[in-house]
Amino acid sequence: MNITFAYTIGAPNQIYYGKYYGYRSDAVSEADLLASLFPSLQQCYQIESVNEITISIFARYSNDEFSDRDPFKYNFVFCNTPPVRFYLNGTLMN
Repeated sequence: MNITFAYTIGAPNQIYYGKYYGYRSDAVSEADLLASLFPSLQQCYQIESVNEITISIFARYSNDEFSDRDPFKYNFVFCNTPPVRFYLNGTLMN
């Protein structure tokens, strides 16, 4: 399942958009998604705690396949399909 979400880091004056490809469960909560993404977000931003991130999942889930354009449409893209990788502002981070 693919999940589209919005998130803030620190103060909510800047909203970022992200997409998670290949979430392994049909039941997803904001807390579960944040726990899954936190290690990768921590590598991208100077954050030390999940309390510095606010995340909101958009209601619509999709089964769209990953596209090379997605890292340019979203600020953060996480692909949980082999090879696991993530992008920040169009740049492959790992």
